[in-house]
Amino acid sequence: MQPSLHALLEGAIDYAGTFPPARLTLEQAVRNYARYRKDSAQWLLGRFIYPAAQLHELDAYSNYLQTDCPFAISTVGRSGAEEAAWLAGIRADVEAVEAFQQRQRHRVVINVYETKLPPRPEPQLA
Repeated sequence: MQPSLHALLEGAIDYAGTFPPARLTLEQAVRNYARYRKDSAQWLLGRFIYPAAQLHELDAYSNYLQTDCPFAISTVGRSGAEEAAWLAGIRADVEAVEAFQQRQRHRVVINVYETKLPPRPEPQLA
């Protein structure tokens, strides 16, 4: 493989095993991700995708989280029907991420956060 293609694709495939269409249990998804990280094609593997509000559920699987090779996690934030609810969700998500990172020191790296923007009001035409 060309080095440029390798560089382009390295870490390109995030793993969202608990989301549709797979909808795996958290245990199955964590187990799969841990196994894929040891596969010969692991260089393609990106982050484990999981909701920020549910990060505490990963504590039960800390035996899969290793300090020598931390789990890379991308969190999905809460949404909100309006700006105030959306901002409150972001604050709650940041607290959840910080608490999880404190509990799982050196076992996880959470450096991506994704959230859906609240609906914007339609512009008024004059």
